[in-house]
Amino acid sequence: RIDWEAMDAPQVVALVKACNPWNSGAWTSLQGQPCRLVEATPIDFFNQPGLPGSVHLAGNAGLAVVCKDGQALRIDILRMEEGFFTGPQLRTMGIGPGASFT
Repeated sequence: RIDWEAMDAPQVVALVKACNPWNSGAWTSLQGQPCRLVEATPIDFFNQPGLPGSVHLAGNAGLAVVCKDGQALRIDILRMEEGFFTGPQLRTMGIGPGASFT
């Protein structure tokens, strides 16, 4: 399970990679809904301060989530009960700034 308040970006990426493909991603929750982060990419230049787990916009209407170290990860693929979604798809579903992972 991802602990956004205790894990930095490299630790989250390592856990996500370790959980694929056997577990279909690392466990987390988005707005209280259980989900699995299947793929995430570190964002090199991220200038939006926020609490660990907070959701921000990334390029091309994608989403980023802040880690403990202040670095952000672009949400590439998230598995929810309804299926697999990319960051831009989540954005079209109304997920955006103000949302949070726990």
